[in-house]
Amino acid sequence: MAAREPIVVFDIETIPDGDHHTTDDMPKVLFHRVVAISYLRANAAEGSDGRYFAVDLLRTGGDVNSTEKELLTGFWQFVEKAKPRLVTFNGRGFDLPVVKYRALKYGIAAPWFAQGDGKWDNYSGRYSVDWHCDLMDALADFGASKACKLSEICDLFGVPSKLGIDGSQVKSYVEAGRLAEVRNYCETDVLATYLVFLRFALFRGELTVAGFQASIAILKAYLTAERAGRSHLGQFSDAWVAAAG
Repeated sequence: MAAREPIVVFDIETIPDGDHHTTDDMPKVLFHRVVAISYLRANAAEGSDGRYFAVDLLRTGGDVNSTEKELLTGFWQFVEKAKPRLVTFNGRGFDLPVVKYRALKYGIAAPWFAQGDGKWDNYSGRYSVDWHCDLMDALADFGASKACKLSEICDLFGVPSKLGIDGSQVKSYVEAGRLAEVRNYCETDVLATYLVFLRFALFRGELTVAGFQASIAILKAYLTAERAGRSHLGQFSDAWVAAAG
């Protein structure tokens, strides 16, 4: 079965839904209110060095004034239009359940996502990474070994992660009116996830070494082009260079 294209790497940031959640530090997934959804799109292409991925979009939905419903509507419309291969880190256990439950809350429809192309060609199949590649799950052999954190994997690979903020601080940042920083942080988590995915794709034979290197070069060029107007991408790029030694 061929993997879907393009790929869309996405990540969400949430805070407890004050109208419904219990006093638990980590509410159930349906009681998380989405405050940011970031996604990266990369198209597969063939060149002289074989297959590679070319990033053409990295953004966070809406703006700091967008409602949760607006963020979710925009995300689901984007997915329905792109019909991509989704790439996440713990997306099957957290991100996707959250955005599905919250879509249900607002009466948002996503029929193509829910149904796919057929019984086997859909986003619900856990053991195929061709429609939804949850890297945390796949790298742990779908529960056969203990799952690792994204930050731990990034440290092993020389990839920056959690630059100045982590998920435990999102609630306090939102309460302090620092949502813009949360949105930027979400984008850097997407970048880290994408870099892990490229190594995974190399390991699986989706990319040759040359194709992997071409994909990396395209991402570096994208970050260079974007850094003047988006300082957090410049910071990520600089940290990436420093981590590589």
